[in-house]
Amino acid sequence: MRHFTLFLISFIFLQFQNQAIAQSENALDFDGIDDQVTVGTAAPLIFGNSQFSMAMWVYPRNASPSFPNFDGFAGYRNDTDGDFYILQLTANSVEARFRNSNGVAFDIVHNGIQLNTWQNFVFTYDGSMTRLYRNGLPVDSIAANGTMGGGFTPFYLGFVKFQNTDFLLNGKLDEVSLWSRTLSATEIECIYNHTNTTNDPGLKMCFRFNQGTAGGNNGSTNTLISTSGSHNATLSNFALSGSTSNWVTGVNNATIINDTICPGQSYTFGTQTLTMTGTYN
Repeated sequence: MRHFTLFLISFIFLQFQNQAIAQSENALDFDGIDDQVTVGTAAPLIFGNSQFSMAMWVYPRNASPSFPNFDGFAGYRNDTDGDFYILQLTANSVEARFRNSNGVAFDIVHNGIQLNTWQNFVFTYDGSMTRLYRNGLPVDSIAANGTMGGGFTPFYLGFVKFQNTDFLLNGKLDEVSLWSRTLSATEIECIYNHTNTTNDPGLKMCFRFNQGTAGGNNGSTNTLISTSGSHNATLSNFALSGSTSNWVTGVNNATIINDTICPGQSYTFGTQTLTMTGTYN
């Protein structure tokens, strides 16, 4: 997860320079063998809705996925009446599926993902279209209809289920969020370049992954905390130590802001009015 830190530094003649820097924070590394994260009570969050969205940062590593070794990124799947997920199909393609409460599936297959690098995906449904975005830009869309079913389907992170098979992620995951509304293109671009706000009433789950110590001994940190709502997730089968199957360094997407102010002036940063040297979040 990224957030911004503003440094206000005094120079000669009482001038100031400030700079916003994204800090490197944590993510989860999935070994592709048995690591899973599950929210067991998440289905009612969008059940019956005709609008919803999901966003995530993912770092895929599987160069040759094929059945049963597809890599699930995140979402819902019961293959009956409630699918809304993204998974990796091939080394360079993903499948984004919405299946409505009548059992009709609408699939987007996008070619163009990259291995061994962080990228942002957002999947939306507005009642008539599903749309997939990668790194803030739309990559495909198809007509769709219906509402979300699957009232008892868990929300999966780092895997999705297909009948009795688990499609397990070999890679890293960060900043997974679920909304009960359709995100706009402007909001999606903002999520890619910055992050999403946690006070949006439509934001039902927001996992920042900023827990544990990157690469350290995290045996007691086996719950993924949602910063929006009350639906936390449970980690299963993670080693929770070392550089894999553990909490690791997350995505770092920096935005630099440079400015200078003179004595008697101020600088507005978010909701803060800055006039003195210091470090501000």
